[in-house]
Amino acid sequence: KRLHFLMTSVYIISGIIVGNQMKDYCAGAPAPEIDLEHVQSVINEVYAPLNEDDGTEPMEMESSIRYINDHYIGMHISEGKLKEGLNRLASLKREFMPHLMAKTPHDLMRCVEVRNIFDGSILHLKACLNRKESRGNFIRNDYPERDPNNDNYISVCFKENGEDKIEMMRAPELKPEYLEEGK
Repeated sequence: KRLHFLMTSVYIISGIIVGNQMKDYCAGAPAPEIDLEHVQSVINEVYAPLNEDDGTEPMEMESSIRYINDHYIGMHISEGKLKEGLNRLASLKREFMPHLMAKTPHDLMRCVEVRNIFDGSILHLKACLNRKESRGNFIRNDYPERDPNNDNYISVCFKENGEDKIEMMRAPELKPEYLEEGK
């Protein structure tokens, strides 16, 4: 329960930081441009599992992804292990992802969720590959030392034009009231 509480606190603090910055960003942001072809391609991808009669159920895919995460991302990792995890995920994407099937709206929702879990797993593996050090519970057998150049830096993972991007970014400074003991 304590770990869950601590993780929730991190999300709340992040939400506060983002919320405080959002009004300024929105005030100066240009009007959004909507790519209708992209929107249609996403719609087609979301509804494709309804056309698959004998394919992969979303829970099967999710179980496979979680199995790979459990075995290739853990406390003791190395470049070889991480690359093998990426290869296995690529195999899942190639062989099974196109055959996700949904018979109900709930199954369709689970298909979308499993695609998001898959994308998150890929980014997580790539971020672990990118961080060439050991720190806390993150132990790279091939990089056993902490790199002081990474102090106060976080890995930021995102997609840009369909490509996975991993960047190191200085962690945002917390307001002094969040640094006080017990907050």
